[in-house]
Amino acid sequence: MKRMKLRMLLPIGVICAGAVVADTSATPTDALLARMTLCQSRMASVEQLMIERLEDIERRFGAELRRKNDLQQMLEQARQKLLEALALYGNPPGRPEHRLYLLGLESEVDNLQRSLAVARRAEQSIALIKPWQSATRVRWQGNVAVLDDVLFAIEECAEQPQCHAQQVEPLLKPLAAALQASRQLLFDAWPPLRGEDVRYPSQWEDDCRTSDL
Repeated sequence: MKRMKLRMLLPIGVICAGAVVADTSATPTDALLARMTLCQSRMASVEQLMIERLEDIERRFGAELRRKNDLQQMLEQARQKLLEALALYGNPPGRPEHRLYLLGLESEVDNLQRSLAVARRAEQSIALIKPWQSATRVRWQGNVAVLDDVLFAIEECAEQPQCHAQQVEPLLKPLAAALQASRQLLFDAWPPLRGEDVRYPSQWEDDCRTSDL
C-alpha cells in the first residue's frame, strides 16, 4: 500500500493561533501527531529566518566578504607604506605637504581596517548561523521520517486495535523523542542566534514539548 504523505490533512485537531486545539475525542496518538505537525512548522520557520539573515548578510556585506583576502593584503601594504613615510619624514613631519601625505596614508589604513573588520564580522556571523541552519534542517528531516513511519503504520492498521498496539504504539516513543530533540534544539539555538539578529518567539520551543500531552 502506498505510504501516506505528510502533506495529507491529519484528523488530529486544529492548528490555530500558534496552538493545537485538540478534538475532545483525540487519542494520545492524535495529540502527538498534532504536536509534531505544529513543531515541524516552527522548525521550518526558524530555518527560513536563518536563510533570510544569511541573504541579508550577503546583500549588505558580500562585497567586503569577497574581497577579504585582498583587503588584508592591501592593509599590510598600506601599513608598510605608512611606516616608511614616518621613518622618512619624521613624526610629526616638519613640512606641511608631508603632514598631508601622512594624513592620507593614515586615512587609507583606517578605511581598510574598517572594511576588513566588516568582512570578518560578516564571516563570523555566517560561520555561527550555518551550523544551526544545518542542524535544524537535519532535525526537521529526521522528524519527517519518524512521522511518516507513524502515519504509514496507522494507515496499515486501520481500525485494528491489536495492530495498533503492535505496530503504532512502539513508534510513539521515537516520535516523542523527536519532539523533545526539536524542542532542545530550538532552546539551545536561541541565545547564539539572537546575537545574530535571528529571533523567534520562545513559545515556539513549547510548541515542540511533550510534557503536557
